Amino acid sequence: MGEPFDIRAKWFMEQIRSERHPNAKSLVERFDISDATAHRDIDALINRYEAPITYDGEEKGYRFLDCGDKSPNKKYTLPLPNRWVSSQEIFLLALAKEIMGDDLTREILAGLFEKMKPSNALDYSQEKALERVSYKGMGFYRQREGVFQKVLEALTRLEWVEIRHHQIVSPPQACWVNILPLHLVNYTNKWYLIAEKEGRLRTYSLSRITEIRKGKNQGTPAFSTEEIKERLEEVFGIFVTDEEHPLEEVVLRCLPQRTPFFESWVFHPKQEQKRDQEGRLEIRFLSTVNKELIGEIVRFADQLEVLGPPALQRELSAFFERAARLQGFPKGPKPSL
Repeated sequence: MGEPFDIRAKWFMEQIRSERHPNAKSLVERFDISDATAHRDIDALINRYEAPITYDGEEKGYRFLDCGDKSPNKKYTLPLPNRWVSSQEIFLLALAKEIMGDDLTREILAGLFEKMKPSNALDYSQEKALERVSYKGMGFYRQREGVFQKVLEALTRLEWVEIRHHQIVSPPQACWVNILPLHLVNYTNKWYLIAEKEGRLRTYSLSRITEIRKGKNQGTPAFSTEEIKERLEEVFGIFVTDEEHPLEEVVLRCLPQRTPFFESWVFHPKQEQKRDQEGRLEIRFLSTVNKELIGEIVRFADQLEVLGPPALQRELSAFFERAARLQGFPKGPKPSL
């Protein structure tokens, strides 16, 4: 008895991935099947399973669809439908679909759900999963349609791109920047891209990217994924690429009655904390003095005392003075903890 379709299809796709340009004759010779069966196999791959392949007349065989790269065959992978999918896996995919802020990406995930519709006793559809999943993201930035997907494509292909980035300055400015996308981070309901620019790491908010086009290739990445992840773990906030401000030790101290709460609150994964003799919790971690850190501390301004560094104390003082002027608050004695 001959090999089943899934074995033949897997072999055929591996031949394409190896740039050997297989055809119907290749299937006939490899598996001793009829010419008609070989053509049915290829037709099923293209039309039923939507394999991204096409016939190349010059090579007299099949290759992956051209994605604009000189070696497109290495850009695609195709999992064949011979694996079971658990309800937990579908549930988590449903959650991922809800979290994504880009409509095109949600549409792609919805298409994946359609392909995974069970045809057996496992009655666990997308609709059932979504009935039990919600995501509420407050205070998020709006993204331009299609930006997330284009960034994701550049990341997976490790391709240089040019982005039109809008800087939040006065007056606002927009410029084209040539970058190599290296890492996507979802931080406080907002998507950020860590990319290489002129040999240095830079952080870009996806909400400030309005256009993406093919960039000028400037070589292979100078930073590994491990290096980027280490920076994310070491520094407070998202702007881990800040090289203009030094790391300083941030020291916070909370009110005694708020100690139980702050013992469970994590400002930084590597923070150190201990109680003093009066029951106040002291928290220490490394950070640059940046707007994110200030914003986080402002959330708890009536519960936390900032003991250092002096630069952070000055920035906070200036922040509250500006806020008071803007709100028209009358001057009075400064509150104390």
